[in-house]
Amino acid sequence: SIPSPSDLKVMTIAELAKHNGDSKDHPIYVSSCGYIFAHEPIFKVYRGRDVTYRHVLHRRGVNLDANDDGGKSPFPRLSKLAPEELEYALHFRDRFMIKAKPPIAVLKEFWEEQDESLEGVFSRNTLSALDKSQ
Repeated sequence: SIPSPSDLKVMTIAELAKHNGDSKDHPIYVSSCGYIFAHEPIFKVYRGRDVTYRHVLHRRGVNLDANDDGGKSPFPRLSKLAPEELEYALHFRDRFMIKAKPPIAVLKEFWEEQDESLEGVFSRNTLSALDKSQ
């Protein structure tokens, strides 16, 4: 099972971006649903960034290259995705889990924009910066 966000090291977007394959000093990392994996994906556009929004766009049938956010904030709020979009995004997160093994860190900015928990998906997100009254 996937660890709670609060159980993993925290990385920023800037730190993750260094792991895009341009430097031998930084192994390639990819983030999906805010979890960072030490994995070299086939698609170079995945390297050193979060790909959650890209997967949501793909599920919606939207042109990826014309609408890609580059893996930066604002991130999709998992609790606000349509059920089929959430399932699709989680499918790719789980795919990275199988290929790369457990995540090595979480993406700080992604988790700041998420709820404290989402039943059946994650819990104990201590990085959440959302107004609790929302």
